[in-house]
Order: sequence, then C-alpha cells, then structure tokens
Amino acid sequence: CRDGDTTALEELEETPGPGRLTGLQAAIDTVFAGAGVPAILERLDGIGDSFAPDASWAPRAAAAIRKASPLALALALSAIEIIRRNATLEAALSLELSIVGRLMAHSDFAEGIRAAMIDRDRKPVWHHPHDHVFEAGELARFLDSSP
Repeated sequence: CRDGDTTALEELEETPGPGRLTGLQAAIDTVFAGAGVPAILERLDGIGDSFAPDASWAPRAAAAIRKASPLALALALSAIEIIRRNATLEAALSLELSIVGRLMAHSDFAEGIRAAMIDRDRKPVWHHPHDHVFEAGELARFLDSSP
C-alpha cells in the first residue's frame, strides 16, 4: 500500500452480517425510552421470554445498572436528553466536563472509589436508592455547563 494501491485491502473487504442486538432493538428501545432509571429497571425486571427473542440480556442489564450510582445514571440520561436537543460536539463535551467536575465533589464519587479501590468490597452505599425519582432541581446544579 506504499504506492497507494488498495487492491489487496479491497479483496478482503466484506459486509458484516446483522449484529447480535439487531433482533433485540425494538425491546431495547422500549425498555430504555424516557421516564428515568426506576422505570427502566421496572421494565427490565418485567421482561419475559415473549417480549424479545432472547430476554437473557435484561437481567444482566438490570444488574449492571444497579451497580452504578443512581445519581450518575440520572445525570447520564439527562445529559443524553440535553445533547439530543443541542447536538454539537462542543456542547456535549462542555456538558460532560461540567457534570464530571461537579459529580467529583459529591459523596457518591468518594463512595464509588471506596467500594472499588480502597475496601474493594464492590458494595457501594449510594446517597440515593435506585428507585429514587430525581427532580429537575436535584440535577440542575450538575447540568449547568457555565464555569
């Protein structure tokens, strides 16, 4: 390829088949649509075999969500909603920096470090339970991207 000839690469080119999540897309879209983390967990916990061709992903997803800070999860969902309305890379990065900077001062950040790195018990005690429905005012100070 030193001379710019890409023939060898073109011979190896192939179109990938459908991904393993393709058949689950409708179920995933339904489960993760709006309404916050408690509603998402409720939908994940309620998935039966008839809901999707393979429902084994739902308990694994719910378990992964329950390991994370409820505040961080709520902020991630809020950030996604905000960025969908103001879709520029600069806006997304600015918002992410703001959230992370402010979240580091919250007790959940220190608790996550404690559980993962210091005691290594992997059992964080978060400030809020996973069924807490965050009000806009609780998240506003993290979502303000001004310095």
